[in-house]
Amino acid sequence: MSHFSFNSFKQKKEENTKVEQEYLVNIALNENFTQEQMIAAWNKYIRTIQGKNLLLNTMESCKPTLTDNFILVQKVDNNYQEKEMSNEAIPLVNFLRKELKNGQITLSIQLSEMTNITKAMTPNERLKRMLQNHPALNDLREQFNLELDL
Repeated sequence: MSHFSFNSFKQKKEENTKVEQEYLVNIALNENFTQEQMIAAWNKYIRTIQGKNLLLNTMESCKPTLTDNFILVQKVDNNYQEKEMSNEAIPLVNFLRKELKNGQITLSIQLSEMTNITKAMTPNERLKRMLQNHPALNDLREQFNLELDL
């Protein structure tokens, strides 16, 4: 036996109308924003991610670049990252549109062309590469007075 309530139907319709109106308002907004503001909103979205480690790591390591016409270009390193980002694109773009008050934001996910990449063979070479890619590691090394053979 099921019950039908006109109040619940009316409430659901009002909720849907509110969501549709909010979506239309967000699309109509067209405020300018900077690369820094976009990265701040991107990082805010990252803090909402739970249980999706590949997505989280991809978003932290592959930050997008703001180009003309509010297109965010994100270069990813492999097909797995591309798939994860594609699966998350709609909620991510909706979040960014709302945060940055710009309904024209689009996300372009591109696979990086990996050319002339050589693998570090020795532990010292790996360490040098890590220090080049992550300057904060050198700060940590200095803070703890660590001596490393480079």
